[in-house]
Amino acid sequence: MEDNKNKKEEILERSRKSGKDEGLDFAEMRGNKIGVVIFAVIAFILAVFSVPDQIKVLYTIAALSFSVVLGSTFSMYRFSKKKIYLFGIAVSAYATVVFTLMVVL
Repeated sequence: MEDNKNKKEEILERSRKSGKDEGLDFAEMRGNKIGVVIFAVIAFILAVFSVPDQIKVLYTIAALSFSVVLGSTFSMYRFSKKKIYLFGIAVSAYATVVFTLMVVL
C-alpha cells in the first residue's frame, strides 16, 4: 500500500515539474472537436454554393479555416477566460460570417 502511495506522489511531482496544464490541453482538444464539426457543417453549405464560381473556392477555404479557429478559440476562452481568446472569437466569427456570405450571396 505504501509503495503505491510513493509511486503516486512521484508521478504527481513529475507532473507538477513539467509545468503542463492538463486542463488547458483538454480545452484545446475540445475546441478542436468543435472546430471540426463547424468545419464540416460550413463545408457542406459552401460546397453547394461554390460549384458555379471558381473565385468562391478561395472564399470557401477562408470561411472553413476561420470556422476551425472559431471553435478552437471558443473552447480556450471557456476554459481560461483570457481576453485574447475573446478577441480571437470575435475576429474569427466575423471572418467566418463574411466569407460565408461572400460565397452564398
